[in-house]
This record gives sequence, structure tokens and C-alpha cells, in this order.
Amino acid sequence: MPPLASAPDSAGPPVRRLTLAFTANTFGYLENCGCKVNQSGGMARRATALAGLRRRDPGLVLLDAGNCFARVDERHEWDAFTHAEQRLYLDLMSRMRYDAARDRAREARVRRRYVRRRRARREPDRG
Repeated sequence: MPPLASAPDSAGPPVRRLTLAFTANTFGYLENCGCKVNQSGGMARRATALAGLRRRDPGLVLLDAGNCFARVDERHEWDAFTHAEQRLYLDLMSRMRYDAARDRAREARVRRRYVRRRRARREPDRG
């Protein structure tokens, strides 16, 4: 197969346009914390922006590149409130009609740790 450098400059007119939107490293934030000037916004602002993009191109492909789960570390525990916020965040992503979301290793670990804790406490797993 010849290298791409030797391919013709033009393969002809485009057959179809693709509008791609993506998010990443959102860590389950629902809204701004207000701690910085000119923040990007929360889920409400994202939904508004995506609705505008979909009006211009109903075939928009929406992706999340990972890290959509809340941060859980030595300062933040995965408690009932965090779980409820995460469920809401994922529900909002579904309502925004994401086409795909990448599951990073950290996200898988968070879910496994959460399930283990609930089972150890004999609490039902609610997803």
C-alpha cells in the first residue's frame, strides 16, 4: 500500500459532513462551583449548547472521552450523596443523547470499589 504522502491531493467532493462534539474530564460536575472567573458551565449550559448544535446538524455525533465519574480520593468519599449526584449526571448524559462514552480504568475501579463497599454493608446495589 502506498504511503499517504503519495495519495492525490483531492479525492473529490465530500460525500457527507460529520459534526462531532465531545466532552472529557468532567468528573461528574453538575454545575459551576463559582470559584473561578469565566467558568465553562455545568450540565444546563452543556444541554443548551448541544441543543443548538443539534438544530444545526441533527446528525451530530456526541462522545465523552472519559473521566465522567466523580472524583473519589482521600478528601472525597463515595457516599450516598455522591452516588445520587453521579446517577443524575449519567441520566442527564443519556437525555443529551451521547452516542458513546469511554470507560477509563479509573472509572472502572471507582465502580468496583463502590459495589464492594455496598456488598460489605449488605446494602442493595442500585446501579
